[in-house]
Amino acid sequence: MSRRARRKTPQSRKKSSSVNIPMIMGGAALALAIISFFFKSDQSPEEAAARDFPLAIYVEDCNSLRGNQYQISGEITENAQQDPSVGKFIFLRVDNVPRDTPSDTPQQVGILVPSDLTGPNIETRQNYSFIVEVRKEGYLVASKYSAR
Repeated sequence: MSRRARRKTPQSRKKSSSVNIPMIMGGAALALAIISFFFKSDQSPEEAAARDFPLAIYVEDCNSLRGNQYQISGEITENAQQDPSVGKFIFLRVDNVPRDTPSDTPQQVGILVPSDLTGPNIETRQNYSFIVEVRKEGYLVASKYSAR
């Protein structure tokens, strides 16, 4: 009997239609990793390193946050001062206030936007996102911002 003429028994056959679950899971994990990389790549390293702004801690002891960068967003309520050599000082009503923040905590903070920082025009009653650094005496200085 030639090789081609031999019949395989059901036990010796491989199932060609069997699904390889570990391969599918690995492929799905790889696809998710690639997708998340592309969504995260829109952020600058500065934005990725910035944490959400801890409003209650800032109000209680702003110097304890000195030197750190935070992400803060909200509505501009006032353009307080503008000096072309220094920048613009604005007041922002914070959007991302944690639920456990006491109700008597002020919801607005002042931010200095340096004159050499480029971005969209800052208008009152408009929403913006800022990357800020807490400086000496608790001043918030913007290092990047964008309209929302």
